[in-house]
Parts: sequence; structure tokens; C-alpha cells
Amino acid sequence: MPNRFSNLKFSLLNTTALVIDCLIQDGKSTLSDLTFHLKKFSQEFERDDVLLAVTLLYALGRVEYSQQKDTVSLLSNEALKKGCDA
Repeated sequence: MPNRFSNLKFSLLNTTALVIDCLIQDGKSTLSDLTFHLKKFSQEFERDDVLLAVTLLYALGRVEYSQQKDTVSLLSNEALKKGCDA
């Protein structure tokens, strides 16, 4: 539960923004790469933080996950439009 003493740096919203930033730069990344990217901002980020952010983006239909390659990739706006038209 957020309160006035919560550190917004570790909020799900900020963590998700950092994950999106990495995916925009790299196209697709493994969960380990995403964790490494977040640790550039703070060593306190953990794999669970990445999983929560990726889960949110997946639920919103903004990323796809390849289980074979263990990679996460950001869906383009064109791909999202095609999915809506189907």
C-alpha cells in the first residue's frame, strides 16, 4: 500500500517504464538482460521487479514472450492494430 514514505523509484509504474525503455533500445531482451538494465539505476532492483513489470505489459497486450528463446519483445503499434482488427 503506497504511503507518503513510499519510494517511487521502486514503484511498478517506474519499473515498467524502465523495462519499456530497455525494450525500445534493444528490440527484445531476456529477463536477465532486463534485470541488468534495471540494476544500472539501482542495485536494489531484483528479478521479481522485472517479472511484475513484464506481467503488467503482457496483460496490457504491449509485449510478447517467447518461451523457447526466453525473450520479451515490445509489440509495435502496427501489430497491436492488426490484433484489434482480427
